[in-house]
Amino acid sequence: MIEIKDATINIAGKTLFEDCSFMAREGQITAIVGCNSEALTALVHAFLGFLPLNKGYVSIDGEEIIPLSASFFRQKIAYVPANFAFENMQVSELLRTLMGNSLSMMKEQKKALWKEWEALAIERSCYDAVWESLPTDVQQRIVLSVAGMLDRKMILMNQPTLYQTEESRMVVTSYIKSLRSEDSVVCFTTMDEESAQVADVIVKLIM
Repeated sequence: MIEIKDATINIAGKTLFEDCSFMAREGQITAIVGCNSEALTALVHAFLGFLPLNKGYVSIDGEEIIPLSASFFRQKIAYVPANFAFENMQVSELLRTLMGNSLSMMKEQKKALWKEWEALAIERSCYDAVWESLPTDVQQRIVLSVAGMLDRKMILMNQPTLYQTEESRMVVTSYIKSLRSEDSVVCFTTMDEESAQVADVIVKLIM
């Protein structure tokens, strides 16, 4: 379970959100809806221990995240960022980097990868493509597919439909729904209230 309690973040004199409290529980999909991309990203970074709160706290499984423990908790989380700049890399190389696998291990896992890609409408030819040559919406779905393959207790996605077309947005929300399991916390941020409807719990971020 991830809990955020009475959280406020101010950056450069600007309040991104204040008095934010909610829980993301196992067996549920939780969507955090806001109208500001910067605020949503700040919230996710607070979850990961990258950004300190001005007020309140974040905890995982009842243990407060502090700078000394943040890296330990991040190992439990499959994190999908909103922005991803990977230069001069083939997709195959990027996948091995993100998953921490050798080439031989990736060969064994290709069937599982193709299954994820089929669900996300990603062409297999993208595997050998240069990262920068792919459209942003496809890049986002490729990174999302890695979260589905990692054996992590928590999946945290920052605006996973941000760069999607109307058609591919439906593909992504359907995929997010498929990630739900009794033992996992699935949580994502979004500025799109329609995409949030896939969630069991919807939280409005107060600015």
